[in-house]
Amino acid sequence: RPSFFRATQHLTSGFLIDFAEAGRTAPVRANFVAIHLWAKGYRDTDVDPNGNWLVAGGVLAARVSLGVGGWRITEISTEPTCRCGVGFREMIETK
Repeated sequence: RPSFFRATQHLTSGFLIDFAEAGRTAPVRANFVAIHLWAKGYRDTDVDPNGNWLVAGGVLAARVSLGVGGWRITEISTEPTCRCGVGFREMIETK
């Protein structure tokens, strides 16, 4: 299946891991910014390809667990808090 995007970049920062909560699991919180350039033929085909993009930022929530091989992510979710660009309605419809 072809990708919707010709390029993406995902940035994370500000990780907070609460190891004090329990021994073998811990909640995680971080911030994210996700940058996407639509592939040719997707979304707004009337604009310059370099203007056919979307960006979302928000909060990442996760849970990590300690196993035999070390800490592993066992749950993860994102809560977008800001968006700009084209194609957000289409992204929601493709979930």
